[in-house]
Amino acid sequence: MNPDRIGVQAQFRLHSDCDRVTLVVEEQAHQVDHGGRVVDLIVDLYEGPNFVYATASEPGTSRRGRTPEFVYEVDAIAPDLNLVFPEDGATINPATPGVEQTSDGLTIPVRLGVAGADLTTVAVDDGPEVEVPGDGAVELAVTLAAGEHTLAVQAVDRCGNATVRRVTFRSEGTARTLQITSPLPGANLTAGDDSDTRSDGIQLEFIVESDGISGDVHLACRPAHDTVFSVESDAIQAVDRPFLLVATLLPGAWACRVQHPASGTVSDEVNIALSGQTPDRTAEFVRPRDGDTLQSELIDIEVGASVPDGTLASLRVGDATPRYDTARDDHFRWQNVVLEQGANVVTVDIEGESNASVRATFHVNQ
Repeated sequence: MNPDRIGVQAQFRLHSDCDRVTLVVEEQAHQVDHGGRVVDLIVDLYEGPNFVYATASEPGTSRRGRTPEFVYEVDAIAPDLNLVFPEDGATINPATPGVEQTSDGLTIPVRLGVAGADLTTVAVDDGPEVEVPGDGAVELAVTLAAGEHTLAVQAVDRCGNATVRRVTFRSEGTARTLQITSPLPGANLTAGDDSDTRSDGIQLEFIVESDGISGDVHLACRPAHDTVFSVESDAIQAVDRPFLLVATLLPGAWACRVQHPASGTVSDEVNIALSGQTPDRTAEFVRPRDGDTLQSELIDIEVGASVPDGTLASLRVGDATPRYDTARDDHFRWQNVVLEQGANVVTVDIEGESNASVRATFHVNQ
């Protein structure tokens, strides 16, 4: 057998009363001097059509004969089968694209790519096989209860060559969610929001909230005019309280989202604009300092500002309702400010002062 070609070995039985018999396979002759006996010959047949005939002759005489030419079709290649969805190890929930929630569970589209098959079957959890019609791109809907499931797909051609794909995945009845809570959509940020002035570009801290997410998540950003997410943050473990993801971006317009690869859950995109200009600041956080880790959710905040006494300023935690204070002795003071577990972005805006807006991130870890 030629190792560079796909095929099979076939046995041919020849009956002749002549001393010499020749089997011709694809113009390759296999000659046997057998003295009028029945002879078995094993020859190689290769993928596709094989043209075969036999001749018989009696050396030294004019006796000779020839069979008709026969065509033997060899099919030793199994069908192509690609199980597109669901993927092995995936977690599927009502938020997964293409999945619908019903009173019986989740209706999941089983998507296949099939080529060269005469019969394709799908079996869920070792249940009965369901025949899938058609070739090429094939889709079949199955409804499953919550839990672990196994999906087995088999494609068979007319010669019995089979390809099998098997995946295990999890179905959940509750949607998983990811949300970027800061910066807010449409935010205009500057070099003054850079959390690491030593790095190239502007390093931004994104506050993320999750529900029903476990395992690694990461931030992905793309230029607003592009479709490719060209910047990704390091992956971190999602937790059940607000947490931070950090990305370094160049000035310009960006769209960012958070992704959970294990389940395919993706947050809504947040569009932001970055400017390389650093504003002239007239205020800074005195107590606590930007980036501090705190042991209490109830704190006092003090901001120093070079402004006249009586100047009004607002303090806002995330997107909560602002609280106001007036300057005294170049300081603003807010008492009993309520934070949440995890990361909190606090913004202070000073009225009547150009570029007098400062922001800090505090981490609460009780």
